[in-house]
Amino acid sequence: LRLHFHELVHVAQWKTLGAPGFLQRYIAEVQSVGYKDAPLEKLAYAFDHHFSQGGQKVDVPSYVENKI
Repeated sequence: LRLHFHELVHVAQWKTLGAPGFLQRYIAEVQSVGYKDAPLEKLAYAFDHHFSQGGQKVDVPSYVENKI
């Protein structure tokens, strides 16, 4: 379930940035700072950690839209 939540964060990122924008940004981030330090990945991991720890409900699409 945690992986599913992580990937849903990427869906929200994709929706916000559009397909070309998401792919270009994701690839550029991974190439420049590596997978673990890529901001889009860090945001998805932060959310999946929050979810797995039973954190308060968050409107993920709105948060992602405001964060990126």
